[in-house]
Amino acid sequence: MKKILRRILVVAVLLLVCYAAVQDRMGLPVLFPSWQEVSESSAKILIGPYKVLYVTDGDTLRVEIDGADTFVRLIGIDAPESASHNPEVNTEEGQISAEYLRGIVRPGMKVWLEYDENTADQYGRTLAYVYLDAQGKDMLEVRILKDGMARTLHIKPNDKYYEYFYELEDAARADRKGFWATEIWN
Repeated sequence: MKKILRRILVVAVLLLVCYAAVQDRMGLPVLFPSWQEVSESSAKILIGPYKVLYVTDGDTLRVEIDGADTFVRLIGIDAPESASHNPEVNTEEGQISAEYLRGIVRPGMKVWLEYDENTADQYGRTLAYVYLDAQGKDMLEVRILKDGMARTLHIKPNDKYYEYFYELEDAARADRKGFWATEIWN
């Protein structure tokens, strides 16, 4: 009896492996999606769309949320300062990063937000990952890090994408993209 059950199990596993191997080519439904597909589809809950009012600096937007002018701080990145109340902290690179972001996000555009654990910081800004599409495929933080216009900022518990962000930063640094071609972070 054990031999028969073992053979049935082996045949069943072989059938599943064969099915998985040909399902894409033959247009068959996916029985077992990859972990990445499951985590990407189930992990993102986007809200919006919200209208962009203004780009404050390289990591902060003003967005209209429920009729209110709301400061949204992008989670996981840190761009050079340009809009600090302390003018000694503001830098030329901060102005460059703000202009870079203004080239991507313009007033009137729609954005979608994804929250992490904490939704506000000590300054009252909303903390969110910002997307330029409703499907969650075009994250603003990813663009900024890939172009080397910010570095990662790890503040727990908002670290859902920290490892991915660090990989993007590392690649931009290795390719000397954006500010990584300068000495501002060294």
